[in-house]
Amino acid sequence: MKTIFWKLSLMGMLAWLAFVPRPALAHGDEDHGAAPAAVSTSGIPETQFELQVIDTSQDDPLLGGEVPLDKAKVRATFLRDGKEAFAQDAHAEVKSGVYGVHTTFDTNGTYSLKWDVKPETGNPFTVDFPIQVAGVPEKSASFFSGWRLPALIVGGVMALLVMFTLGRVTGNRKNGHVKLAVVLVALSLAGVSTRVLAHGGENDEAPVATAGSTVVDLKVGIGDLTTAKRTETTGKYKTILTLKVLKPRAFDPNRLTLTPEQEKTLGIQTIVVKVQAFETGLSVTGSIQPNPANVVNVASRVPGRIRLITVNVGDRVRAGQILATVESTEVADAQANYTAAQSSGLSLQAALRSTQERVRIAERQLKQQRELAAAGAFSQTPLQEARKEQATANSELATVRAEVATAQSQQAQAQADLASHGKQLERIQELYDAGIRSKAELEANQLEHEQDKARVTQAQNLVEQQTARVTQAQVRITLASQAVSREQKIYKSNVLNRKEIVQAQGALETARLEAQGAQANLAGANRAVTSAAARLGALGVVPGSGNVITLTSPTEGVVTSRNAGPGESVLPDKMLLTILNPAVVWVEGDVFEKDLPRIRVGQSVQITTEAVPGKVFTGTLSFTGATVSSETRAVRVRVAVKNAGNVLRPGMFVKTLLVTDARPRTIIVPDTAIQEDGGMKVVYVKEGSAYERREVAVGESVNEHTEIKTGVKSGDLVVTVGGYQLKAIGKK
Repeated sequence: MKTIFWKLSLMGMLAWLAFVPRPALAHGDEDHGAAPAAVSTSGIPETQFELQVIDTSQDDPLLGGEVPLDKAKVRATFLRDGKEAFAQDAHAEVKSGVYGVHTTFDTNGTYSLKWDVKPETGNPFTVDFPIQVAGVPEKSASFFSGWRLPALIVGGVMALLVMFTLGRVTGNRKNGHVKLAVVLVALSLAGVSTRVLAHGGENDEAPVATAGSTVVDLKVGIGDLTTAKRTETTGKYKTILTLKVLKPRAFDPNRLTLTPEQEKTLGIQTIVVKVQAFETGLSVTGSIQPNPANVVNVASRVPGRIRLITVNVGDRVRAGQILATVESTEVADAQANYTAAQSSGLSLQAALRSTQERVRIAERQLKQQRELAAAGAFSQTPLQEARKEQATANSELATVRAEVATAQSQQAQAQADLASHGKQLERIQELYDAGIRSKAELEANQLEHEQDKARVTQAQNLVEQQTARVTQAQVRITLASQAVSREQKIYKSNVLNRKEIVQAQGALETARLEAQGAQANLAGANRAVTSAAARLGALGVVPGSGNVITLTSPTEGVVTSRNAGPGESVLPDKMLLTILNPAVVWVEGDVFEKDLPRIRVGQSVQITTEAVPGKVFTGTLSFTGATVSSETRAVRVRVAVKNAGNVLRPGMFVKTLLVTDARPRTIIVPDTAIQEDGGMKVVYVKEGSAYERREVAVGESVNEHTEIKTGVKSGDLVVTVGGYQLKAIGKK
């Protein structure tokens, strides 16, 4: 008997689970404001209402007299029995002039859909559309409403009768097992009766929505999109209402379907998977260091006072750009010497032109005297004048020779200074090359050596000028002696009419000698001008530019330090500015001794940094240290990197990959495409409007990209942005 009772108890429990009514989910708990593709858990399809508004009063050259009304504010109000059921602000759809709202209906009946349209310009207007909703399942009534309460009473009575009967049969009304079985059977019968009696009030037909006289049948098939349209005209505006109803279908968490609006809202981004080269190797953390060869220090060439500095730390400069200006008395003196030499040259040019004119006059006078002598116009001897000229020439020769001796003494002193300073310069150069003396001391000695050269040149010019005068005086003496001899012969021979001719000849010779001297003086003045200009060039200024030197940038780069300001006195040994050309920088890092067999100079290197996401810089391993650090057991390595865009800055931390393995054909995807899901690696692949969730087997990760061994193939469209949102939707 106990076995029978337990069987009856089990049957009663199954009947209870099968027939007791369960409450339905209320529509009010759903959220239909997100997207038209959302599926209602109650099975009620969502309806999308799209209102297209056209202004028929426009005259567009492309669209004609009908132009879509954009940028309007539209609100949709659903009325039932003249009372507002609910209202929504319409959103602009992708198509121009179309505004949409989305909703679901959980109550059958006749609705009125009122659209309040406020154009950006012009008067607002309202348009109404009748909507008939039928076939919506009725909400479940209260458990004790309708036929449920009588059915429960009848079931309880039946349970008591069965309990009484079975108690009589068993003869043991106190048997607990029997009582339990009886109660379960009674409750099962009550549940069956309640289910049967209450089931008649429900309607399992799918809902049907109508717009005007057009009926939209939602029984077309799972997932089909059914539409209906109706057109109304209000004044100059033509409005077209379109109903789009999406039947609910079974939800597959591994395959999601989104509308273009949803994709835009979620920010979905994809890439096409390709078979490409994939390089792996040894990862090393490093830092950016400046290239010492690209660091330039800017200093003044002469002592002076800073007038202006045009740049600050952090400024970018180009080659030849003015950085600062310095006022210098040394430059002023050099400018004065140049001006004096130039003025002297101009004076000597004028003197040369004057002597050349005297030569021409003397030639004409000699010609005239010869013509007069031939006519017998002269009878006096010029012997006395010739002797006087001879004495004057001898006196002039003695004076000029004394001046030559003085000039030669000055030249010898200048040459001695030049030789002494030249040896000193060679010594300073050797000490500078050895790193003992500063560049400022070297430049100061170079400047002093150039000044000695200029003094030697000036002394040489003076000696040449005085020597030329000696030559002139000697020639004059010679001519005077010849004139004396000639006149003596003439005097003894009693030749007449020769004095004027001799005088004319002497004047011509004198004029010619003066012209030669003026030519020599002008050549010396020109050399003095050239020397003064060379001195100005050594100081970095142009003749006539005043006492200010301009400091320019010798290279393109960034100002990294500034050590002086306007008004400050400076010397050639003080560095004013430091400029770094970041076109090529160094990446330095440490490689552990166990990894040394994997690296070599010339090895390809990839560099990435969080400061420039998505960018990979390439370089080659240019240096490996000769010793292993006793503390870190690592060797310092260096990579020269071209700094495209100057985005790599000294001090910046980077990740370097010393490439040891290059795979020519590998499928890789960005790390952002891979999602963690239950201990698995998954990606989402776009197929049309659907997104398929796929499990993948991953390999190594390099530079924010990961090798995919299985799960995707070349040509697949993989989601790189928005995968986390797709995973969240699949979870829901």
